[in-house]
Amino acid sequence: EPGDTVFDGFSGSGTTAVASLLAQAPGDSRLTKIKQQISAFKIGPRGCHAFDVSGLAWYIGDTLVNLPDVRTFQHSAERVLKKFEKEAQGIYQTTNDSTKATIRHVVWSEVIKCISCDSEIILGDVMVDLEIVQMNKMGNCPHCKVEIELPKAPRVMVSRDDVFIGERVSKRKLVPWMTYGKTGKKNWRRKSIEDDGGVENYNFTNLNVPVRKMMDSEEENWGELHRSGYHKGLNYVHQFYTTRNLWVIAKVKHLIECEDPKLQPALMLWLSSYISTHATLMTRVVCKKGSKDLTTTSKETATMYVSNLPVEKNIISGLKYKLKSFCKGFSEIPKNDSTVRVHHKTCTDTGLDGHSIDYVFIDPPFGDNIQYSEINFINEAWLGLNTDVENEAIVSPHQKKTDDSYSQLLYEAFKEIDRILKPKKFITVAFHSAKAKNWHSISSAWDKAGFAVVNASVLNKEQGSLKQVTTCLLYTSDAADDSLR
Repeated sequence: EPGDTVFDGFSGSGTTAVASLLAQAPGDSRLTKIKQQISAFKIGPRGCHAFDVSGLAWYIGDTLVNLPDVRTFQHSAERVLKKFEKEAQGIYQTTNDSTKATIRHVVWSEVIKCISCDSEIILGDVMVDLEIVQMNKMGNCPHCKVEIELPKAPRVMVSRDDVFIGERVSKRKLVPWMTYGKTGKKNWRRKSIEDDGGVENYNFTNLNVPVRKMMDSEEENWGELHRSGYHKGLNYVHQFYTTRNLWVIAKVKHLIECEDPKLQPALMLWLSSYISTHATLMTRVVCKKGSKDLTTTSKETATMYVSNLPVEKNIISGLKYKLKSFCKGFSEIPKNDSTVRVHHKTCTDTGLDGHSIDYVFIDPPFGDNIQYSEINFINEAWLGLNTDVENEAIVSPHQKKTDDSYSQLLYEAFKEIDRILKPKKFITVAFHSAKAKNWHSISSAWDKAGFAVVNASVLNKEQGSLKQVTTCLLYTSDAADDSLR
């Protein structure tokens, strides 16, 4: 009800907190949809306490519920872009048909070695058939014509000095393969030329690049998502970027830090939307049925996969496009009067008053389904944040977290919820897993904390998601009688 306080202990990107604000001014189209589901819905603000152990999750949620004036934010972002283009003129510039042009993106290719004649082969040349837009698993060496099984072909390795860590690093050889550009209003594609890959050295003086080992690990195998093959030589955050895009991000971040401090969180959120999803070597191309060309896409969800053909996007063009969406989204979120708060803290020890919460909505991690701290690590490094891994409720052999320790962390969360939730009030738990042991972990956790399930149903999400979700409605132990139990 309006005036009630909602609690979300696994808040992710802060949707529950944002929804608590939107409840006072949902807008006509959103209100119509809500009324179709909940005819008795009452417009009005709800208070909210949202908690998450992830630094990135906290940053996104806290920024979204404490936004600056949208027009001021837009002017600031446009000023950053204008300064960048003045100070870094031509960084995505190339030529096509002897005419100056702008790079939209460059597809890089791994280089393989022919097992027969020992010659180096650009993988994209033999792996991709651009005529029918198809990826091939077999190909012929252009030199000796022998047939090669491409996924198993030996990769050419190169050894180079990493100026950020002062060490020599061995990694898979990458070369610019196919360049997509724009001349005036005309888009084009051609084989890459040497200049398309950027210059050899960029000046990083006064730019803050996070020189941070993945997962702060002392081992080369830095986590569950690490693969010895395509992650060869990728042990630090900065190594996931082409040198040009690493410089671009660092430069834009530097310019943001020159803006009004009150605007910087929203500006960094805007930049962060590109930092790992669109700007690293995890960005890739795919072949879509019916497409006339390779389709550029972002990193693969919930993985750290680096493809054979990574894509280097024009970050500035991407930020310009994203700015429109950010301004539109920001303009729809009502102003917060401090009744909605997002906390970077574990929900097992909230510090909230006992019996102060009217309703709980939680969407806890699904066991070993997604390794959140790993996929968030790159963004958190740029933001100077981290995840409280000790209290991260997941199953992870790398973190030495078993099903039992996962269940124990969930129990600690439900026990704290039992303390802060008012009597005769409810929790909605959104949860899905194909593994029976994960269901056992969470059900034993809420049962041990004294809650009873009164309803279970499939959550009808209009927007498709990576995983199906089921909701369970729980009742507080203070009101649950023996028959409910």
